[in-house]
Amino acid sequence: MSSHRAKAAAWAAVALVSGGWLVGCSQSSQDKTGLTIETSPATVAATATSPAVVATTTVPTPAATTEPPPQPAKATIPPQQGADGNWWLASPKQVTSESTRIEILVSRLDCSSGKTGEIMEPVVSVGQDAIIIRADVQPNPPGGYNCPGNDSVAVLVELPEPIGNRPLLDAACLTGRAVDTAFCMDGPERWEP
Repeated sequence: MSSHRAKAAAWAAVALVSGGWLVGCSQSSQDKTGLTIETSPATVAATATSPAVVATTTVPTPAATTEPPPQPAKATIPPQQGADGNWWLASPKQVTSESTRIEILVSRLDCSSGKTGEIMEPVVSVGQDAIIIRADVQPNPPGGYNCPGNDSVAVLVELPEPIGNRPLLDAACLTGRAVDTAFCMDGPERWEP
């Protein structure tokens, strides 16, 4: 075996042992090594263009899993990305421990002449202890606003897994300006099992 073929075969073996993928490493049989390296998720083989086989190794493909990845012990408070918005469940009696979709009503905390405005995409943090949802609103343009109380806007929230035996918490009532407001006077819990 030429030194070029030996080096290529050794490189292929190192990639296999280290779990590396050999992607796009096919060489023409007319080049100086004469080595072709074939790849797939399950098999990586290095063969010489002559009848002699340099190396063949099968790398097992991990079994597919449908289980969600394990959740961290504690849910984290998602960072605020817009203006303060508080939420509550539109129909609390329809929420169960099997629910993966909930409808929430969101209201802007700041004075906004009665209009909550556009709701940003809610952010969900799932832990073993709780599910925390942050529902921020788009900031208002500069200007003067009256404070008659703002309307509520319905938003559908998709959860990555069933609620289970965890409470649903409003992130705005855990930290920030809303904590000491009427929206949060009963705490951050919006649903408990």
